[in-house]
Amino acid sequence: MTTFMKLQLIYASSSRYPNSSDLSGWCPPLGLLSIATKLLEANDINIEVYDSQIQSKEDISDRLEGDIVGIGCGVLSYEDALYFARKSKANGAKVILGGPYVSSIPQIILNNQKDI
Repeated sequence: MTTFMKLQLIYASSSRYPNSSDLSGWCPPLGLLSIATKLLEANDINIEVYDSQIQSKEDISDRLEGDIVGIGCGVLSYEDALYFARKSKANGAKVILGGPYVSSIPQIILNNQKDI
C-alpha cells in the first residue's frame, strides 16, 4: 500500500486590502499551478491548490490538513499568509512561504516567524 503525501498550495491575497489589484479574481496563481503541475509527475503525492482571491480565508483554513503547506504571497498579502501559516503549523504541517516579498527578505522572516 502506497502512502501519499499531501501537499497544499495557497495563493494568499490580501483581505485587508481587497481592492489592491484590478486583476483580483481574474489572474490565477500561475506560479503555484506550475509547481503543482511539475510535482504531479511524482505518483506518491496528493496536491491541492487554493486561491484566496476566490475562496474565503475561513474556507481555506478549514481544509488545511496537508503534510506540507506552501504559501505564495506578496507585500500586501503577507499578513494573510502568516494567518495560513499559523493554522497549518497548528495542524502539524511543514510550512513553506514563497513569493516576491519573501524572496527579498528570507532571513528576516525565518528569524522572526516561528511558523515558517
